[in-house]
Amino acid sequence: KQLLNYPYYLAKSLGCQTINYGLCGKNAKNYYTDYYPKADITDCDIILVMLGTNKGLDGDYGKYYGKLIEAIQKDMKKDAIIVLITPPSATTDASKVNCGYSVNVTSSYTFVTSYAKENNIRMIDAYTNSPIQPDMETFYQPNDGLHMAREGYKAFAEFIAEELIKILE
Repeated sequence: KQLLNYPYYLAKSLGCQTINYGLCGKNAKNYYTDYYPKADITDCDIILVMLGTNKGLDGDYGKYYGKLIEAIQKDMKKDAIIVLITPPSATTDASKVNCGYSVNVTSSYTFVTSYAKENNIRMIDAYTNSPIQPDMETFYQPNDGLHMAREGYKAFAEFIAEELIKILE
């Protein structure tokens, strides 16, 4: 059964193939050291990178995020485009199981925004501009304030698609 996550809806929206190398529960350090070596991006035209929800990007996590981006740039084909994405909002509602992730998301937003600017890399600001915001949490992230429901994945994919179209124009 295919997971109906945002890459699934992004592919439907743009009429393209997506390969989702995302892994739930990974952080920048263990993604770079354990998982990235198994990913094959050599034929990808556009590479989207969204990390930082699990541990943020302070300290070593930011260092490994930078190493990951450098590795991707080295491994990707000549005309490919890399786009960094800030993670979307996470709950601050103390009654939700994933309340503590908002600190990580804020740290990642700050890091990715700065990193993209310093390294002249395209970026999509999902933290500030996507529909996944605190006022829509009960609709888009109803279960735990972090993971999206189907409507959240659809809305997020539409947002990413619109932003990618702007970047590619």
